[in-house]
Amino acid sequence: MNVQWTAGGEHLASLLRTLPATAEDAHAIDQTGLWLWRRPMDALSFLHWLPVAGAGKKGFRQLSVRGLPGPEILARGMERVVGHKPQQVLVVRGWLPGKYLDDFFAEDFPSLPATHRQAIVRDFGHFVRDMFERGAQPTRLTLTRFWVDAGQDPVGFRLAGIDGFRWHNKPLTDRQRFVCLQHLLGTLPVHVSRSQRFRFFRAVCGDQGRLREFRNLLVDLEAAALCSARRYWRRKARLSLGNNAWFAVLRHENWRIWRRRCDEALRLQQSMLAEPAATFRAGLAMAGRGSGCSAARIEVGGHQYFVKRYRLPGLRYQVKYLFLRSKALAAWLAGWQCAARSLPTAQPLMVMEKRTFRILKESYLVSEFCSDGRPLMTVWPELKPHERRRIIIRSAQLLARVHRSRCLHGDTNWNNILVRPNGALLLVDLDCFRQRRSFDYTRAYRDLEHFIRDLRRKRNDGVGYLDLLISTWRNWLDAGSRVSCEEHARIVRANPGRRVDDCI
Repeated sequence: MNVQWTAGGEHLASLLRTLPATAEDAHAIDQTGLWLWRRPMDALSFLHWLPVAGAGKKGFRQLSVRGLPGPEILARGMERVVGHKPQQVLVVRGWLPGKYLDDFFAEDFPSLPATHRQAIVRDFGHFVRDMFERGAQPTRLTLTRFWVDAGQDPVGFRLAGIDGFRWHNKPLTDRQRFVCLQHLLGTLPVHVSRSQRFRFFRAVCGDQGRLREFRNLLVDLEAAALCSARRYWRRKARLSLGNNAWFAVLRHENWRIWRRRCDEALRLQQSMLAEPAATFRAGLAMAGRGSGCSAARIEVGGHQYFVKRYRLPGLRYQVKYLFLRSKALAAWLAGWQCAARSLPTAQPLMVMEKRTFRILKESYLVSEFCSDGRPLMTVWPELKPHERRRIIIRSAQLLARVHRSRCLHGDTNWNNILVRPNGALLLVDLDCFRQRRSFDYTRAYRDLEHFIRDLRRKRNDGVGYLDLLISTWRNWLDAGSRVSCEEHARIVRANPGRRVDDCI
């Protein structure tokens, strides 16, 4: 690696030589918390780097001057590779143990006690407010800009990156704070309930006044945040349809393949590409309901995967999908839409479709196999009353998170909800997954009715948990999505055979 160092870094040259030139944007180089950051340079950034060795130097200096906790820079320089753009190179010291805040909210936050969750949300609001008061304005404030150390008491927060910051000599204006909070609330994981969002917003505003005084402002802020987040989620999910650093698209004879850019997906591609049908038949067939599709569990390289095969029944469907995405590709995109929204689902790894003169013949979707997950329909009879209440609450929260992010699962029956030993839930079978432009209470409630139908089955004996399900589901919806009296009356008139009155 040919790096022209401007400060420090000579003692790290041996470590950096072990990294390929295509290393990730932020790449760990050892087990002591050292990280290598690379940034491709354009003409504008090159002009900034000539006199001061990069915006990284300025950003780290601003952090130290303003007293904001951030990464410690050890070395900086500029990497020149023949045939490639020059890249900014920074070596910083991270914090171990710790993780990015979005990973913490998705993995650790839901299992914490309620009082601990409230304290974390409040402390995070104080940290964001302190950043605003010190004049730090990120161009796009997301959770990946923060690093959290959950081992501390209280939890410690730090800035994980300094790219795209604007530095002011005075506190940010209300307009600047509104724009920053709009981006942050748009990417804030949906694990945070409505009351916790109120507490976060009050902490950002300085803990002045009662929660209800911020209600109208927070409703407007969340409406703008969801509008911005929807574009962000859509753009992030559509990366799965192209060639980039995370995904690969290739053709082989009549097959077209979309896969993750990783060794695991590459092994799957090499194993299935020769004879996909034979590989599918060699797997263990799995029971399931669906027209024109079948599922199996296969084993490749000592790991198990879930494969779904989609067949076209006749000429009508072949004509229909001449210029449309196949069901397998639609389910692939739906899986990454869920991932962009931090919704728990089995991660798709590869999709294959075969077309002859644009006529779709067959398609396959390969995803992770959750060996420790069992359908809720199977687990429910084994649960005790207090365990059933916990599952109902978590199911209502999960479905509300789906609906709050302007999506519909389409088939929320109990066979499509997997329960893991730790009580975590997982959504599967995304064939009917849809993304909506705006919140529609009627469609959201109809999506929930698939779950209610299985809850009301006589063998499940779950009618007593119906009120708990509906109240929790409504509480976790957006503050601005509560159904009005007129909307409620319209739903009752449109559904005379349903007990909507008892569910709202």
